[in-house]
Amino acid sequence: MSPRPLLIALFCALVFGIFAPARAQESRLHAPITALWADSDRLYVGQAETLLIARISPNSLEVERQIALNRGEIRDLYANEHYLFVLTESGLASLDLGGTLIDFVVGGGYHLSLSGDRVYVAALAAGVRLYFVGETGLLVEAGTLQVPGKAFAVQPTQADQIWVAEGENGLKLYEGPHAWGSPPLVTIPDILPVYALSQNAHLLYALNSETLFQVDVSLPRNPRLLNQFPLNPPLVSSPEGSVGSLWTSDTLALIGRFGTEALKVDLTLTSSAISLLGAGEAIAVSGADVFISSSQMGLRRLKLEGVNGNAGHTWEIAASAEICAPSLAQPVDNGTAQSPILLTWQAGCGSTHEVWVNGTLAGVVDTPDPTPTYTFTYHPTVSMVAWQVVTVDSQGGRGESPLWRFEANPDNWTALPVPLPIGDLERPILTTVSPTTLLMLTCAVSMSGLGIIVAAAWWLGVRAQRRSETLL
Repeated sequence: MSPRPLLIALFCALVFGIFAPARAQESRLHAPITALWADSDRLYVGQAETLLIARISPNSLEVERQIALNRGEIRDLYANEHYLFVLTESGLASLDLGGTLIDFVVGGGYHLSLSGDRVYVAALAAGVRLYFVGETGLLVEAGTLQVPGKAFAVQPTQADQIWVAEGENGLKLYEGPHAWGSPPLVTIPDILPVYALSQNAHLLYALNSETLFQVDVSLPRNPRLLNQFPLNPPLVSSPEGSVGSLWTSDTLALIGRFGTEALKVDLTLTSSAISLLGAGEAIAVSGADVFISSSQMGLRRLKLEGVNGNAGHTWEIAASAEICAPSLAQPVDNGTAQSPILLTWQAGCGSTHEVWVNGTLAGVVDTPDPTPTYTFTYHPTVSMVAWQVVTVDSQGGRGESPLWRFEANPDNWTALPVPLPIGDLERPILTTVSPTTLLMLTCAVSMSGLGIIVAAAWWLGVRAQRRSETLL
């Protein structure tokens, strides 16, 4: 049998192993989950300081990427057709939909919402921050609205105005950023307190731990309270921190709450019809799929069937897995370093680590050590060096670190183990070596096979010359 087919098969297997996208299984999802966002066939999951991007299929979830943002706990997520926005306890990050970090601005918050190219961050006692999103995803801070108490949630309107849930201070409507600093346009005294907001067409929904309020805001300066849906069971202890999330449609409201069960509220009935959905805090909806997370049960997938969302099949998604994304880099992000470079990081899981420098695979480290190291010398063409570590676990899942950067000192970087003066490199070698070195090289050549051949040719030439002289 010819070995050619076997060699071709081995080559194809090698290429597939290198270039085929590795996908982790849904067992990589685990508690605690701090934020969720569903967009078409993708689910974005905040797990403490790590962002997961999962592909939604009819019967499973497949994690495509794990990204250790290392910017504090992820509080909220929001995606549009171009970018993903991640709100953490230390700031706001913008990423492309594949998970590549574009920008990060300092200033944490509690809740975020979008309106066109504007991102609003409800930052509790720090008020409401506004950021403009540039064409490349860069964030530009455009102002802060100070409120008397705390800003728990923001809901923009089409008229450049915003509704703000201010907890014990109620629900208020403010003019756009050009008039921030002015008193609110509207205060609704009958809705108190308010911790979460959601809008569907001209209906605004406001939520506290005991009641869901339905408000007609078709005329924002003249809002009308239409319905109140009492929640059962209510939360009477620590109401400020009890509300997790609120999602609404034309007929349905889904409410995530801390410390008790998530709720489904039928909005088509004047008297509330409430269904319990099990423990749940963060809620995300994609088509007929509802994803509910809780610290007790991890992440669950609920299939809502029927016009009013009757409970259907439930898939329990495993809630125990390690985070494979590396973290705690040295040199620290935006630090300085000089040759030789010693890179270290904290490994999550897996013992194979790919080290990427300026977009190129520099090396692979195989070690069970929880703090791997990689040393290299590098001659940079620019002073800023970007590097990243990708940990590969036993299932082929790839956990990607953030893109870390450090400032290189070009004076201390070299690609040559023993550098020579530039002038010496430009001269012929015989003019740069000493007489002793030249004599040693001559002896070495004479003792080699080439030297013997040269000597023999020279001797034969001498004899031929003498013979010709004799004949003459």
